[in-house]
Amino acid sequence: MPLSESEERVDETQQTLESQASEEILSRESTIDLGFTAVFQNRRFLLLWLGQVFSQIADKIYLILTIALISLRFQGDEQSISGWVSGITISNTIPAVLFGSLAGVYVDRWSKKAVLVVSNLLRGILVLTIPLLLWLTEAKTFLFQLPLGFFILIVITFFVSTFTQFFAPAEQATISLIVKRQNLLSANSLYTTTMMVALIISFAIGEPLLEKSYQLIQHLFNLSFGRELIVGGSYLIAGAILFFLNTGEKEEHLPRPTPSMGRYKRRHSLSSRQSSRPQCLASISNYVLSICRPRHPCGGFSRLDSGIESATIRLSPFGWRRWVGIFGGGFG
Repeated sequence: MPLSESEERVDETQQTLESQASEEILSRESTIDLGFTAVFQNRRFLLLWLGQVFSQIADKIYLILTIALISLRFQGDEQSISGWVSGITISNTIPAVLFGSLAGVYVDRWSKKAVLVVSNLLRGILVLTIPLLLWLTEAKTFLFQLPLGFFILIVITFFVSTFTQFFAPAEQATISLIVKRQNLLSANSLYTTTMMVALIISFAIGEPLLEKSYQLIQHLFNLSFGRELIVGGSYLIAGAILFFLNTGEKEEHLPRPTPSMGRYKRRHSLSSRQSSRPQCLASISNYVLSICRPRHPCGGFSRLDSGIESATIRLSPFGWRRWVGIFGGGFG
């Protein structure tokens, strides 16, 4: 029995919808099957990932750089390095406490690309100024007759860590701007994996890399700041790579009212104190107890390797000083 004209139109509409649905399912399956391949085919994400690699490696090696500089310039022959490293650790931790939660609020109102580029360039410039500043302050002392260069190193560490607090949320927010929604899981997985791999590799090859770069620069150019050059150069390379990144941000969405830091801190003061007090007290107690510990001539450590090992043990999260800080954080 022949179909009516209306029934034929209904059949054609159903066939069209079914074909569109099947094509959409196939496209989703093909995209999901690609996994990391689809992410790496995204040129914008590839630029962001390369910038992350250089920035993350520089972040982790910077701590090793500070320990090397302390061991070579400030640590005495029969003196533990732990007290010096504790001061650097506190300076590196304070920005995370002060700006960790607040940085993301500002990053949401600023250009992500500008934050990514500027934060890396500023960190690179700060690291590259270390040799000059240490040379200018050589043999000069400041508070408690400690070397002035050590305080300069603490200040530079503070600002490097501060810029890092702004770089991290900008990098995470940029992923959702340049990656398709169905590929976000793979992109975020690669981001986290890269961060952990950079942490492991940097601490594994950091000291040999700094030493080899120092010897190479000294041999080729007769300069003694090869260590600073490798770290600061990595930051500058990351900034240069991210300069060519197109985040696709719409300019009309960027200008927003700048949040009040005081109002934000008052609103979140309780949670901030509860979360940050244990870490602050743990770091401060570790620093005070380490510098007050009697220095025995037989208890000295070797220059760099034993100093790093000692500092790692004394700053271990399972050390009793951390528990002193956590216990103290329960009061008030």
